[in-house]
Amino acid sequence: MKVKQSYLTPITLGLFLGWIMSLPYEGPVLYAIGDILGFNGMYLNNFTVFAHFLGIISTAFFVKNPHSAKKVMLFSNIVCLIGSLVLIITPVNYWRFIIVPLAYIAGTYVTSWAFFYKQNADTKNRGKVSADVLIYSNIILTLSSFFSIIVAPFLGYSFIILILVLCIFVTSKLKPLNITNDSKVGTDSKHLKTTIIKPLFIFYLFIFMVTLTSGTMFQVVYPYYSDFELLSSLYTNIPYIIGLLFMRTLAYKKSKAYTLYMGMFFLGISYIEFFLLPKTIIGFFLVMTPLLFAYGIFDYFWWRIMGDLFEYVKNPACILGVGLGLNVFGVWCGGLIGQVIMAKTLGEHILVASFSIGILFTLFLLLPILNYHMSTLLKNHNFFIFFTSLSHPKQETVLESNNISDNLTEREKEIIEGVLKGYTYKKIASDLYISENTIKTHTKNIYRKLNISSKYQLIQLFNNITETKTLDQKNKEFIN
Repeated sequence: MKVKQSYLTPITLGLFLGWIMSLPYEGPVLYAIGDILGFNGMYLNNFTVFAHFLGIISTAFFVKNPHSAKKVMLFSNIVCLIGSLVLIITPVNYWRFIIVPLAYIAGTYVTSWAFFYKQNADTKNRGKVSADVLIYSNIILTLSSFFSIIVAPFLGYSFIILILVLCIFVTSKLKPLNITNDSKVGTDSKHLKTTIIKPLFIFYLFIFMVTLTSGTMFQVVYPYYSDFELLSSLYTNIPYIIGLLFMRTLAYKKSKAYTLYMGMFFLGISYIEFFLLPKTIIGFFLVMTPLLFAYGIFDYFWWRIMGDLFEYVKNPACILGVGLGLNVFGVWCGGLIGQVIMAKTLGEHILVASFSIGILFTLFLLLPILNYHMSTLLKNHNFFIFFTSLSHPKQETVLESNNISDNLTEREKEIIEGVLKGYTYKKIASDLYISENTIKTHTKNIYRKLNISSKYQLIQLFNNITETKTLDQKNKEFIN
């Protein structure tokens, strides 16, 4: 049975991330097996997280197209499978020589996946794809934790080996397409890049600061609630998944700025509760539930925004690699801060809560700036399509009611509608049951008739019409 590429895409990374979080990246399987064999998995944590960061970042510079991306993904997957199998028969003193390189190689898979994320999911569905990836991976992490802690460590190990084998099979089914220059980077690329730099810097800074608090908190929270180790191992993924499901289904009924404020509200509640509440089971639930729910919201947010950015760059691996790299780097830096704080013998959880609240206050100051720049990009470049509103502008109405499109054919209008909705040429061709070459021919005719030279200019043209009509309508309402 032939499975759609849009279904395979989130499954591939979901499976692979499930393995990463279960073994090399602070994984419960690694810790459980290490306890049996006399290996302290926490010892390698700083090295593996940093190696994973390097793998994610560096891949953006040498993977340039979907064909090479698939080769890297298959190579990474196979090497990680071999490394996982060899690990169990290797003396624990040599584990660091296996786990750290595996963490780096695993990062190459994650960044390379960006090409298929862009290729197989149009702009309006990338939020769901990113949520599915994170949900699948956390379900796998929960199951591996259950098998390793409740049943037997080697059952958890066998489970993640099976996950890697399945991942190789699914990854092999991905079909890279020939590259088409359907991004909005064209004759206006220099101006576009200039306007993107500052908002992108603020966006990446926001990612780093949020994950900095997560690295710090988790370095202290889990040891603080060590008396409830079983509960913390099995429960902590549940609020995170609920946060992702919330964002997947309800997020666009509110602006993203509103959603981020809500996420920071839950973070603040969690930090304050961690500061004030005693070390009890009830305290554990009151702290961990809003904390992980908030991180689910934040993770969805930046995965979705990076997916939107793909339409504006030639290499999506650069956007995803830098964003997720800073995510991991923030966790790494936060972990180091948490370890320094944990070196103190008294009141360490109070220090962590105070530090995190200070970062949160800074984020509250940063968010209006982020919102302003993203909203400006939305207005000027049709950027971050869903950032401040529920739906796209009513492009069909613009096409039907403006003289500018009178000399366009019906087919050309259909193609414009698809472009204005953020669809790729591949998606438009599929919807209209025509080839991509035919789409390109129609596009050239559209550009000639409208006296423009790029997709970016086409979007600008009809956005300006939409804004003018909206202003005219408001003036009429005011006069009446």
